[in-house]
Amino acid sequence: IGALFALWAVIGLAGRKRIHSRSRWHYAWHLGYWFLIVIALQWVIGWEILAPRWLVLSIVTLGLGTWLSWADWIAIRNGIWFFDHRQIQGWCLGGKMPWEEAAFFYLTSLLVAQSYLLLVPEALR
Repeated sequence: IGALFALWAVIGLAGRKRIHSRSRWHYAWHLGYWFLIVIALQWVIGWEILAPRWLVLSIVTLGLGTWLSWADWIAIRNGIWFFDHRQIQGWCLGGKMPWEEAAFFYLTSLLVAQSYLLLVPEALR
């Protein structure tokens, strides 16, 4: 575990030097670096709880991620929310919302759903 943590830290430091705040990879890098490791760790630790509930996780993740993305798309379209185009890839859903923003909502939904299943008492799963 220590070696994996060290590898993760090295990747983070190397990535931080290569991906700075004005890079088009900035948002995507942070999504991958911070979210994916936690999601992966949850699967390593709690695969016996998560694997049998993959369908529930999928439905919740897709449902909440879609709902939140849709609400954000409306906010972006109406000028309530915006992005620094120097920090995103440029590929936008519906011509307005960066793919990174949608990925954020889906990853957040997955992370919350997994955390709930792992932390709630067994009788409530």
